[in-house]
Amino acid sequence: MRIQKLYLVLFFIFFYLGAKSQTVLKIPFIQPAAFTVSPSSIYTTYPVGGSVKLGLDASVSGGSGAYSYQWTLGEVILGTESTLTVDKIGNYTLLINDGKGCQSSIMYYVSENTALSETSEVAMIVYPNPSQGTVYIQLKTVDGLEKITLFTPDGKTVAIYSGKTIRYENNRISLDLKNKPKGKYFISILLGKETLTKAILLR
Repeated sequence: MRIQKLYLVLFFIFFYLGAKSQTVLKIPFIQPAAFTVSPSSIYTTYPVGGSVKLGLDASVSGGSGAYSYQWTLGEVILGTESTLTVDKIGNYTLLINDGKGCQSSIMYYVSENTALSETSEVAMIVYPNPSQGTVYIQLKTVDGLEKITLFTPDGKTVAIYSGKTIRYENNRISLDLKNKPKGKYFISILLGKETLTKAILLR
């Protein structure tokens, strides 16, 4: 009986000493930076008969860093590289995945800049450029004019003009941009089936 008690005491002593001697490993958890993609949308144009490379202005950071890319037009997959060269109008989507299940996208609105063609039926001239606020847009015709959009280089819409808010005479449109911050903008005109886009600098 005494031997059993002795064994029991020794068992508790060894158990206590073993528990005290255990080393707790603390493994630091490093939270990766948030996965971010910017901007969310970009408006761009290409010259008549030419092309434009998309994706050069995309900013991707954070996440795992193992990024994969997919370009689509509608439901058609066009490529899996970080850039894509196109020569057709359309709304192109760049889907970016960080390899850990996080994904984001950039929408590219691409139109043909027919204003660069001297033979275009709807050529567009914007002046003065740079401007201090009043901008004139000279067209060969205003037939089919639906709307005018003013947006920033990162695709943010600043103003939309349509209907009676568009002032024109002899195919010349006038825009009062004096209340807009100084900087670079794009003026896009929807004229029937044509979309014309020109850059403008406000000083």
